[in-house]
Amino acid sequence: MGHAVREVTIFLACSILALVRSYSLALVTLSAIPLALFIQIATQVVANPLFAAERRALEESSTTVERSTNAISTVKAFNAEAVETDKFARGIDWALRNYVRQAIVWSINNSITNLVLNIMFVAGFWFGSKLVGSGQVSPADVMTVFWACLLGSSSLQAVVPHLVTISQGKASMASLVGLIRSPGLQRKFILQVPYSGRSFGVDTDENYSPSPISPLNRSVAPTQDPMVEAVADTVMPSKAYGEFSLRNVTFVYPARPETLALDDVSIFLPAGETTFIVGASGSGKSTIAQLLLRLYQPDGGEIFMDDQPLERLDLAFTREHISAVQQGCIMFDMTLHENVAMGLAGLPDRKPEDATREQVIEACKMAMLDDFAQSLPEGYETRLGTKGSSLSGGQRQRLAIARARLRDPTILVLGE
Repeated sequence: MGHAVREVTIFLACSILALVRSYSLALVTLSAIPLALFIQIATQVVANPLFAAERRALEESSTTVERSTNAISTVKAFNAEAVETDKFARGIDWALRNYVRQAIVWSINNSITNLVLNIMFVAGFWFGSKLVGSGQVSPADVMTVFWACLLGSSSLQAVVPHLVTISQGKASMASLVGLIRSPGLQRKFILQVPYSGRSFGVDTDENYSPSPISPLNRSVAPTQDPMVEAVADTVMPSKAYGEFSLRNVTFVYPARPETLALDDVSIFLPAGETTFIVGASGSGKSTIAQLLLRLYQPDGGEIFMDDQPLERLDLAFTREHISAVQQGCIMFDMTLHENVAMGLAGLPDRKPEDATREQVIEACKMAMLDDFAQSLPEGYETRLGTKGSSLSGGQRQRLAIARARLRDPTILVLGE
């Protein structure tokens, strides 16, 4: 953008100089500029859709490669290598065709623009010779106007490559803005009913005794809790008990705004107990886990932790006391010790490098990973490779459990 502004500024300065020395000669010489601008605009109109189509084809091809490599075992099991390769090749071929079309469009644009500018200078010299012959201007003025128009038109022509870059940026930004402004689910007004502190529609033991901070045992408002310190609209409790209550929670994923992931769900998860949430595939189990981890915010209803609104709790506090072991575990090209020690990442008072070998071994023993670690060539100093390529799926999950044990959170969310 800066280079384009510079070239346009040079063109304007040269045009003003030419008009001052001889406005009639300058107007004749620059008479083709509107036509050149029209050519540029028409080129942009034709080239932008071609660039957008090329970008979409490359995105689809990139997605095909990423999806196929991540699930390479499945692709091989179904003998689908040729299918995936053919899909990738078709995407690349479509991108190539659109790229070639863009090159043809810009080549035609440059040819026509050069022709128009050359005709402009021929007309300028012809008209300048007539003005000199009639004594209206001097030869020096003609040369001044000519060189000013030449430099200005050259600068205007130099804008073309920058316009190509700007047009590509505009297309990319349009895609990004479209993603950001993608329509979400219209939040519906939910009738707030008195909450009993238990799951709706589930029979519970009459002798059940909730935790001391449960809504059933509350006698003061949440903001009157002496254990809570409010800081800049966030709440920093002095202790985490681990009790959750979902009250009429509704949620939809931004990528699927037409499908409800959770619809008016109310659940009570007591502190100090192991609670299982079971259901069919797609029933919202993983969604509830992600909401508890604050990866998303609910579109309706409220989530409370220890009788405090979850969204008002300090983010560092929840990250310290809530941890998760998901189905997929991210591995790093580091040693086994360093990968387990990554469980301390993000804690306010502990860092991965603070983990001692004894702590890592203890965590691995709990996760039943120690025997495997001892069998490695360099023990806990063995590098696991890119994305933990030397580990099986079960070993990756054991390592994730070891990370959680080392982190020692108050609440542990386990995926399937």
